[in-house]
Amino acid sequence: MERNLLVTGSTGKTGSQTTELLPERSHRVCAPVRRRDERAARLADRGAEIVEGDVHDIGYLAGATKGIEALCFIHPVPPTPSSCTATTTRSRRSALRPKRP
Repeated sequence: MERNLLVTGSTGKTGSQTTELLPERSHRVCAPVRRRDERAARLADRGAEIVEGDVHDIGYLAGATKGIEALCFIHPVPPTPSSCTATTTRSRRSALRPKRP
């Protein structure tokens, strides 16, 4: 079953392996990156959709998660995983909240 997934930390050690494997299993992967570099190019070559932006920005992340069925939150421990976790949670809630007229 194909799913639309977003993988944070997609250019890191764990995130890149996850991002490379999911398209092989027929999933569509959105990979947010800070900049388009050789790591992002490798992920694109493996089938990931590369989107440039900052996952610490709640507005950006809320937009990036629209249409996403699952979010794989992969973040290194330093410097502040709790603030990044909170931003990810708030942005996802924002993306799921119905728009008011």
